[in-house]
Formats: sequence, structure tokens, C-alpha cells
Amino acid sequence: MKKTICLLTLILLVCTAISAQDHKPEPKTPDRWTSRASWQLPNRVLTEIGVKEGMTIADIGANEGYFTFYLAEKVGPEGKIYATDIDNTPLQTIRNRCKNENVNNVTVIVGKENDPLLPAKSADIALIVNVIPMLKDAPGFLKTVAKCLKPDGKLVIIQWATEKIDREKVDWETPYKNSLRFYLRQIYDGDFEVVQFLTFLPLQNIYVCKPRDK
Repeated sequence: MKKTICLLTLILLVCTAISAQDHKPEPKTPDRWTSRASWQLPNRVLTEIGVKEGMTIADIGANEGYFTFYLAEKVGPEGKIYATDIDNTPLQTIRNRCKNENVNNVTVIVGKENDPLLPAKSADIALIVNVIPMLKDAPGFLKTVAKCLKPDGKLVIIQWATEKIDREKVDWETPYKNSLRFYLRQIYDGDFEVVQFLTFLPLQNIYVCKPRDK
């Protein structure tokens, strides 16, 4: 009962955050999908979640490194990026680009389905973008991610939002897996809590989380 009450309270707080923000979705037109930067707004995202020079950031589920290189530039030469994914093929794209562009602050890690294999207590921020619904055990995975965070570190999850997207443009597994309720459940069961909820992206929501006191 206590767990249910806490989750309902969290949902209420997040809903309050949504209404408090000045969110004005862009018109739903096909050309919004032609350039990822036009809807992902990567530079604003990094500013809003607090990425700064000298930080260590874990890019979990990095794929071919879309966020990796924005992060690498933002943290500067004194910072460090861990780019981790379970698939080595897209990670090779990151390695190649680091070599070709002389990017020296990125470390590539081939992780496991249930563990990104990040160094313990190393990251100021762990960033997970469009990964949670693909995990077999998202709460268990998040508990593993918590181990890589510094004592004051935070987890940032960026995911599609059902209410923002033209459904015909996305191959939805189920609308529920892109719902606020679904993500709050995964986050809460993963022993995190939402401390900030950002809705400025036209197609996604951002969940800024801290480990939950037990």
C-alpha cells in the first residue's frame, strides 16, 4: 500500500510539473522528422540537464553516437564520455569517428543486456535515450546503472511521449510503453525518483532522476 501511495504522489508531482511548464508543441507536420536536430534539440537538452565542462557522462545505449559527440564537445578535454551499447557494430562507428576527428575524451564500452559495464561511481550523469522499452528488465537495469553514479550523480531518461506524436509515424509496440505511467513505474521500481520533468521537446519527455531513498 505504501509503495502504491508513493507512486501516485509521484505521478501527481509530475503532472503538476507538466502544467507548470510553458510547453507549446510544434505543428505536427512530416518535415519535423527530416532532421533529428530539429526535434531532438541536443544542445538545449544538454544545457537543461546540466552538462558542464569537466563532467563525466555515461551515454547508455549510445548506438552510433548521436549524443556522444555533442556530450564530448560540451564536457571539453577535461571531461570524459563513456559510450556503451550491447551491439559492437554501431560502436565501431563511434571509434572510427573519434579517430577521424581526433576526439580523445570518449571511451567505448560493449555492455551486456542487464549491465552497461560502467566503472563504479564514475558518472556525474547517466543519459539513456530511447532505450527503456527495449529492455527485458528495465528496473533491474536501472539498479545496475545506479552503481555507476557518483554520490551526487543523476540519471536522465529521454523517451517518446504518446501524447505528442502522430502515431502513424512510429511503429508503436503499444501506446502504453510510451506513456507517462509506464516510465514512472520503471523508474520507481528501479529505485529512482523523478526530481525534474521536462516537456520542451516536441516529441519526447525528459525524466531527471535521483536514486530513491529506501
